[in-house]
Amino acid sequence: MPRFVCDTFLISGFWRAWHASFHAWLSRYVYGPLRGDVATASPERAAAAAAAAFLFAALWHDARPKLIAWGCANAVFLAAERKAGLAR
Repeated sequence: MPRFVCDTFLISGFWRAWHASFHAWLSRYVYGPLRGDVATASPERAAAAAAAAFLFAALWHDARPKLIAWGCANAVFLAAERKAGLAR
């Protein structure tokens, strides 16, 4: 596993490295189907799919308002990284 904190300062890089198996599962079964085809997916659809994946992760761990806010904040920061062209 990469040294996630030392090797990246981006939200996208953090989530690729942190809990890699959960990230892969979320990408394959939640984010991917909601996003649709990579070539034709709009940035808005990709952002909505990311928000849904973070909401799912927050609900999976515990449906507290604090975790729902955490999921929303991560989705907002990830969307900002993508808009700025920083995330892959």
